[in-house]
Amino acid sequence: MHQSVAHIKNEKLSEHFRAHEPLAQYTSWRIGGAAEFYVAPESEAEIARIVQFAQSQGMPLTVLGGGSNVLLSDQGLPGLVMHITHRFSGFEFQPDGHVIVKAGTRLGTLIRKAMSLNLGGIEQLWGIPGTLGGAVVMNAGACNTETFAVVETVTSLTPQGQRVTRSKAEINHGYRWSDYKYNGEIVLEATLKLAPTQAEVIAENFQKADLRRQPQHSIRQPNCGSVFRNPNNNFAGRLIEQMGAKGRICGGVQVSPDHANFIVNTGKATAQDACRLIQSLQADVWQQYHVQLEPEVIFLGEF
Repeated sequence: MHQSVAHIKNEKLSEHFRAHEPLAQYTSWRIGGAAEFYVAPESEAEIARIVQFAQSQGMPLTVLGGGSNVLLSDQGLPGLVMHITHRFSGFEFQPDGHVIVKAGTRLGTLIRKAMSLNLGGIEQLWGIPGTLGGAVVMNAGACNTETFAVVETVTSLTPQGQRVTRSKAEINHGYRWSDYKYNGEIVLEATLKLAPTQAEVIAENFQKADLRRQPQHSIRQPNCGSVFRNPNNNFAGRLIEQMGAKGRICGGVQVSPDHANFIVNTGKATAQDACRLIQSLQADVWQQYHVQLEPEVIFLGEF
């Protein structure tokens, strides 16, 4: 066994540790290389231990959540990849409508449970893939609402291993971003404030959100969701469709014929395929409309 692998195993960071773990399987795009070292923590204590170890070794540390909004390099990722997923998930509903949610919890699971309790506020986020942690980091949104509309507090771990809880007022956030996208902190959990709501109202909001996302639901090939942020007073998909780029192919990826802001993996796509297609769309939209399309997808690794 390679010495560094043995060294990490001896640290007992987690039962779920592997070397040279293929990462494409953990992304909705099914694209990307392997992690040098992969670990999937089950507890906050394990997360803290992993962060401390990476710091002490000067080792790169990448946090991966639901993998629904990332493009992973074909070369993979060096150092440690910490996968915060179902092993670090769960929620606790309070009598007053608050719910404490761990970062690895799937949004869809949380929304279904809230609806069963007649608690409203997040049903319009239905259809957004990924985890609560990723939704906080990106301030995920849909149907004229966003994650921070219901966030009350967020608890995170700093790169130095300090546990910090901030109120919504203390967290900068906007369209598809929050402080956690840039500050290097790891979201551990969030407290959301939901409101008792008539079941009929929740069901109506849910159905509207589901109907609005039907074009996305019909896409069966692997994808990362919306590739580009919507420009001011416009829609990225509309611009791409207007210039006739629906269905455009580059290697193993294609602009979805169902939704022009989605790029699908047609079988054996590479990250470079996706990059080239993204760049060609940006160049053509700029040339035709003088609008700069900004990627919503997060790029991980070397490109």
